[in-house]
Amino acid sequence: MTLHDFLDFVRLFLFIPMRVLYWPFMLFPIRKKKIVFANFNGKGFGCSPKAICNALLEKEKGLDLVWLTKDRTSLPDQVRNVNIKSFHALYELVTASAWVTNNRLPYYVAKRKSQYYVQTWHGPIAFKQIESHIKDMPLYYKIRSKHDSSMMDILMTNSKWSTNFFRDCFWYDGEILEVGTARNDIIVNKNTAVYNLVRQYFGLSEDTKIFLYAPTFRRNTDLNMFKIPFNKITDSLKSRFGGKWVSLVRLHPILASKSDFISYDETVINATAYPDFQELLAATDFFITDYSSGLFDFILSRKPALFYAQDLEEYRRERDLALDPEILPCPLTRDEDGLLRAILSFDEESYQKSLDEFFKYMGMNETGHASHVIAERILDEINSKP
Repeated sequence: MTLHDFLDFVRLFLFIPMRVLYWPFMLFPIRKKKIVFANFNGKGFGCSPKAICNALLEKEKGLDLVWLTKDRTSLPDQVRNVNIKSFHALYELVTASAWVTNNRLPYYVAKRKSQYYVQTWHGPIAFKQIESHIKDMPLYYKIRSKHDSSMMDILMTNSKWSTNFFRDCFWYDGEILEVGTARNDIIVNKNTAVYNLVRQYFGLSEDTKIFLYAPTFRRNTDLNMFKIPFNKITDSLKSRFGGKWVSLVRLHPILASKSDFISYDETVINATAYPDFQELLAATDFFITDYSSGLFDFILSRKPALFYAQDLEEYRRERDLALDPEILPCPLTRDEDGLLRAILSFDEESYQKSLDEFFKYMGMNETGHASHVIAERILDEINSKP
């Protein structure tokens, strides 16, 4: 037995006492108006669960909305904050009429017959393989995932590609609602209030244009590879598009604690701690990333983006890719000189045509009202019960 196998069995063993603690809470009745939300194992108010929660607040009063987090977080007044690692969280899960989450629930959680489970997932389109497509998946995660899929009532997707992809890798044969990604409604609808909100947060004037750099993480790599020539980039953006530009940097959570490897000032701003990535994307005028699924969110705005992949061959060897970067609608650049040339020569007409072709290839169906569609479905489900 390898060390990984041993750790898998330890994790599975630890689920047993949690399941024993979970079951007694089933003696409590389900609360018809209670809906529990979770964002990626206890993160703050964000992603698709946030958009669905806000839609529910608009549609019906008197709901008991519970957000499970690791730490206290800023929430609407009508939403209760509960520590995800507490006994209180177990009680809320057991007695809720519906669950909304974007990640797998723990293995010890068991759905009751009248409960309704909405899975939004946290990456509607991804570069990297997930779930059953992952080679050498840990046993404990495989068991947890299969259990979670067996409880799901509905899964949200934004395209034919995603529907086929999730159907193939998610151990799930239930209903898939292909109406878009709830978190991206503000991007599709070009929410001007969010555009100005982000500028106010960072003390920027309304006419300041934002360049957002949001790379994903690597395994065992030098942080210097994430450094890019911000001043040269904003100079190039001024030359190509005009106006006043500022750079925002959004690092992956794994890199957040080491964010000082980049030099920040009034023109290069650390936006890693900004609570809502989707709001940043909605407010951005030009986007550069590498293998982040945020690219597929941002291009819904039809604003310019570049794919910067210095280490494409290495990354392909390191991670099993689900989507070939070569088919992306935005220019693919491999070094700093190529990055600057791509900005200066950015062809808007060609880019828009490429977007149309890519969306058609993916069978994209981002409607701009996914959050309201799923909110209506949840209300129909819980209000139809006695």
